[in-house]
Amino acid sequence: MYFLLSTLSTSETFYTFVILPKMFINLLSVARTISFTCCAIQMFFFLGFAITNCLLLGVMGYDHYAAICQPLHYPILMSWQVCGKLGATCGIGGFLASLTVVYLVFSLPFCSANKVNHYFCDISPVIRLACTNTDVHEFVIFICGVLVLVVPFLFICVSYICILRTILKSPSAEGRQKAFSTCA
Repeated sequence: MYFLLSTLSTSETFYTFVILPKMFINLLSVARTISFTCCAIQMFFFLGFAITNCLLLGVMGYDHYAAICQPLHYPILMSWQVCGKLGATCGIGGFLASLTVVYLVFSLPFCSANKVNHYFCDISPVIRLACTNTDVHEFVIFICGVLVLVVPFLFICVSYICILRTILKSPSAEGRQKAFSTCA
């Protein structure tokens, strides 16, 4: 439980620090643009950590399910090795999805402007600079975004429905209170 929480905390910290340096430079300077290369690098790491966070939250839903609904099996279900593999899978999956999105965005043909006039490199300001129809690219990016957000969200919902069902089955009020406090 604490390993996944510390992994999420670390990923969330890096997620924030990916944007901050360039944003502070832009706030203090007259030229508030970012080059395509820096933009691609920033977008890759920003999306990588963001997607990793979403996937980690889904895994943490399962972790809570295992702790409440399978307490005797919890040490086996969520051993350090399993947590490490789940954390690594979330990181690898997050950065592979990020690589896919960054490739889709930066494989577009761009007009003469090679500077993004934005305080950080987001997908929509970059796509607006493309010289071609971007509908297919935008649709694929949209589908990736929906999958990254909806799948972990559904996983969390199913986990917590199972947790709630298990807690409500508990015969004693003290047992329910202890289980609810474990979730919080």
